[in-house]
Amino acid sequence: MARYSVPRDPFDQFLGSVAADLDFGIADDATIVEHWCKPLSERELRAFLGSLDDRIRMRELPWQQIIKDSNRHFRTCDDVRAWLVRIRSLVAVQITDRGQKE
Repeated sequence: MARYSVPRDPFDQFLGSVAADLDFGIADDATIVEHWCKPLSERELRAFLGSLDDRIRMRELPWQQIIKDSNRHFRTCDDVRAWLVRIRSLVAVQITDRGQKE
């Protein structure tokens, strides 16, 4: 019987990467984003931004789950949302930088 995997949401993939990088001692958001973005296409990065935007706009952000999945500590939902906005900005810079190098 064939096994099929359901593609994970890019946001969930990113949180798993953040947790793994923290395990390896990489705690700087810019470095984590740079490492995570490197193998992805622009299309994949834009899909991630869309997924991230959806989270940022959520009225009831599952912030405690994001804390758990990212292995980060935040005090409030607003802190998590601010972190997501920062991550979005860092990914957007990665996309812009790629466009300038081409």
